[in-house]
Amino acid sequence: MGSYSKVLVVNLNGEGSILQDILGKDQPRVPIFAFYICIVVLLCYHATSYHLLDSKMIEDRYLVDQYTVTFAEAQYTVTDEEFAQDSSIYIEYEADLSLFASHTGFGYLLVTVSYDETSGIPLDQCDSVSVNIPPTGATADWQNEKNTLSGASDDCSNIDLIVYIYPEYTGDEYAEENFDVEEITEPWTEKSHGEGTFTIEIDVSASSPAPPPSPQDNGEEITVTWTAVFFDVDATLLPIA
Repeated sequence: MGSYSKVLVVNLNGEGSILQDILGKDQPRVPIFAFYICIVVLLCYHATSYHLLDSKMIEDRYLVDQYTVTFAEAQYTVTDEEFAQDSSIYIEYEADLSLFASHTGFGYLLVTVSYDETSGIPLDQCDSVSVNIPPTGATADWQNEKNTLSGASDDCSNIDLIVYIYPEYTGDEYAEENFDVEEITEPWTEKSHGEGTFTIEIDVSASSPAPPPSPQDNGEEITVTWTAVFFDVDATLLPIA
């Protein structure tokens, strides 16, 4: 306590202290009072301006915009028909270049392989058909775990395959925070994804109800339906709460 009092006395009596400026007998008081009053007024003004006027502006300056990112999809279908005579056939598909120009990106490719027993032989059952899309020839997200690149059927049921083209594309809506809407949409505008030729390999194993010289089933009519799903991305600014 004694130490504190001693320091206080020194500060109060020291040369040039605020208290000495105000109470000193040898100092002109009016200019000094005016000087300190101006300081107090300025401090009060800035504090009031911040709380009443500038706080909202400062907050908005550092507030990050929030967007909802959505995808509008469009489907384009092409159909190929081939006859497979108890052997392997290869059918190719390439998306029309105009689709890349008219949409933001190529999302995924749906492939449906269908067939019926067409031999006309009594009691002839469906042949066995297996299909495979090799991960070559076109730019796609070949390592995507959701891809279905192969399948088989022995009862004339459809075989459905899917190849995800654009990396990380799901078509699902999501929220994003950013100052610039172009930074949100730009990652979805790469046109090279999906370019090139997709190939499907189809193996047909024909079966007959009886051995020769009975009539034999030589193969099946195979229909391949390619459905290219393109998308357009949109980022909508959410209103500030």
